[in-house]
Amino acid sequence: MKLSELKKEKKFKVSPLYALERKNNLKALIIFSVIAAILVFITVAMFNLMEDTLKMLEGMFENNPELKDQIAELIGSQNIATYFVLQAGQMWGLLGIIYAAFLGCKLVGGNLKDGSYEMLYTQNVSRTKIVLNKFVRLVINLLIFNAICGIFGLVGMLIWGYGQFNVLNYFAYWLFLIVMSVQAGAISFAFALFGKRKYTTFLSVVVAVAFYFIAYLGIAGSNFEFLSYLTPFAVVLADVVNSGLTVVNYWSLAIWTIIPIILMFFAMKNFKNTDIV
Repeated sequence: MKLSELKKEKKFKVSPLYALERKNNLKALIIFSVIAAILVFITVAMFNLMEDTLKMLEGMFENNPELKDQIAELIGSQNIATYFVLQAGQMWGLLGIIYAAFLGCKLVGGNLKDGSYEMLYTQNVSRTKIVLNKFVRLVINLLIFNAICGIFGLVGMLIWGYGQFNVLNYFAYWLFLIVMSVQAGAISFAFALFGKRKYTTFLSVVVAVAFYFIAYLGIAGSNFEFLSYLTPFAVVLADVVNSGLTVVNYWSLAIWTIIPIILMFFAMKNFKNTDIV
């Protein structure tokens, strides 16, 4: 058999599996994307209501500047850009990191759970190639998820905040959300390769939510700033839409780009050289 024919045969065997992953994970993609996009849109639509509420509360606590500032920080400033990051952006990011963690685990563990790994990993295709196809599916699904959320968010911002925010900053923030979700998905994917049956979707979601709370604690005060280096979610809390790229913690971003790469490298190496079960 010629090398070209062998490549075609391998491609023929991998392609149906790739299509199967797309089909198996389509329902979750639709559910997460639709729910997240609608919530982001509705949250942006509530800006005027929140703005009126903020003005009322500020009037009530006019004699207490400290409490007044805390309320403004909690709700979001009257600037729609900051409001978006504090409210819609957090929601988008939280659902995104949960979906990324869930999908990363399911792509690996799904075949172990239903027993199809016995068929899948005995085909004339290397484990590495199969795993890489699964990882590509992960990235594509996360791109689709974030594209849908980003479009709904942008439409809402243009409707209720046209001319009040920098569109380029919005796209930059959108990009950071994509990067964060891919980082989280890759970490979950790697953990699933290491843990196999032991690493469940429940554990993956717990890890994702833990990343969120660690990042939230990181903005609680100057004494907790170090926590922003312990989670990829920290970039979601940076007020990029209002303040631009200067507020981004690039050290944290770099750390959580390197960590998934290292984890993926060793996870694939371990998965390739050990028994599946």
